Amino acid sequence: MNTPALPGRGSADFGGLGDVNLTLKYLLREESARAPAVTALASSSFPSGHHTPLNPGRLGTDALGSGVYVFTRGFNFFKKMLPLEFYGNLWYNVPSIGSVVKTSPGRDWITANMAVEYIFSRHFDLLLEFYSQWETSRICAHHPGSSPAAIFGVLPGSEFIHSQRWTSALGGKNNDRKVTPIFTIVYNF
Repeated sequence: MNTPALPGRGSADFGGLGDVNLTLKYLLREESARAPAVTALASSSFPSGHHTPLNPGRLGTDALGSGVYVFTRGFNFFKKMLPLEFYGNLWYNVPSIGSVVKTSPGRDWITANMAVEYIFSRHFDLLLEFYSQWETSRICAHHPGSSPAAIFGVLPGSEFIHSQRWTSALGGKNNDRKVTPIFTIVYNF
């Protein structure tokens, strides 16, 4: 990631691995002609990314991790209408209390996403995702004392299907200061 500084002050670079996530899903209902498939999801993010101490000379580019465990529960939805496939998810995320960092972990948040894939061939798809996160009050902790926020965005990408079990996807999301490439590898049991 490269972030420009104030005029005449240079720029900063820093790279590395962010937080690691373990996700388990269970199929609750198979897809039918009229209804989507529904899966339940349980996930945990581990604070493995660099989060502290931050170097002021790197202008925040060295913040690759959250410093907290994040526990997520929710549902995923899927419907195939060739040549398109539609996905959606609704998750509730709870950051840990008494985390690696000695500061307040902030708020819980709801993740609501919708995506569509255009299937080009047996091994290649184009992706377009609309993502959002909505902050809420904490369920198991004190109120964080700040106003809630919401994030909305669009993430384009492409997917390569290596086999029935292995896929990889490359895409990117952006904001006014940076473009973040995202590479994902998925193994299906």
